[in-house]
Amino acid sequence: MFPIRSPCCAAFGNLRLRRRDFTVLCLIGNRCEPDETAKHGENKVKAASIIEPGGYIPLTLAIPTYNRCPSVQLLVKAIQAQAKEQDEIILSDDGSTDGTFEEASKIPGIRLVRHKENQGMVRNWNYCLEQARCDWVCIIHDDDTLAPGGLEALRRACEFADQPALVLPTERQTECDESFRYRFWSPGAWSVLHCPRIPSGAVIHRKIIQELGVFNPKFCYSPDLEYFPRIAAHFPVVIIESPLAIRYELHDSNYQTKTWRKTDFYAQLEEIQRSIISYAGVKRADAESLVQQRLASLLEHVFREAHRRGDQILVRQYAQLLGKRTQTDSWARFLNLLASLKQAFREYFLNKG
Repeated sequence: MFPIRSPCCAAFGNLRLRRRDFTVLCLIGNRCEPDETAKHGENKVKAASIIEPGGYIPLTLAIPTYNRCPSVQLLVKAIQAQAKEQDEIILSDDGSTDGTFEEASKIPGIRLVRHKENQGMVRNWNYCLEQARCDWVCIIHDDDTLAPGGLEALRRACEFADQPALVLPTERQTECDESFRYRFWSPGAWSVLHCPRIPSGAVIHRKIIQELGVFNPKFCYSPDLEYFPRIAAHFPVVIIESPLAIRYELHDSNYQTKTWRKTDFYAQLEEIQRSIISYAGVKRADAESLVQQRLASLLEHVFREAHRRGDQILVRQYAQLLGKRTQTDSWARFLNLLASLKQAFREYFLNKG
């Protein structure tokens, strides 16, 4: 996870203003100033969806699933309890063998699709994006939970964006409360380099899909790591600070956790980071150093998560990777890594004994 220190525009409390209702602002350094279109008395940005008085933005709520029969039924019912009449719910079953399709077929009011052969996570995600009928498409993972009022939070963020954008729930879930707050990032290098990377609950506008395509199947382990920065280079990003929209589940059967153990995970991760740096337009002289810094941060994140959950095999695997990198890191980072490794192995041998 990368720290977020940029100034930002925020919406607070129960205000239901839309960006077209007040002067358009863009972020310049540490100040907010009117952009050029506002100075000339016009706003050339077209609204992403026309909302009539008393209306709302309809959402496609897509659930790609595979062998998650109990949890996906609970998720669908939670979505239905919050969905509005014009919303669309898609359940795309990727060849499940645990009765997911059979049980889901008993639930009325959803578009249920069954792939006879398993096509993989990324292609299932892309199928959901391409089949959506609404302008705004939200993908929710089949093992996550929709928070009370979650759809309202996502919908309001789309209204505030008021143009094609990427809407993302916050990663820092412990900081959420009942008020509505968001950050608005204009397209550019900073947004590319700091874009959050949790795909569940992400809302993507149809125009983005039409212009930039979908998740790259080449990056089968972490396609969101590449796709979201690609979007951030060309479209705004709206991050919901609060309230909580999606409760994320991280456990041993979680797909992300499994990918960390793959032998080619690191190679994919490095290629993705090089792609991100190119989207940000970083000069060639600085690009390699930045790639290495970001890789080290991501490896530290995986290492600390593995240590927190007591996965000693994963701890040793990433300790070796981190050890190979210390010669290129700063002395301060080296000391931090050394302390982490020392603590992890101390606890490992204590538990073993």
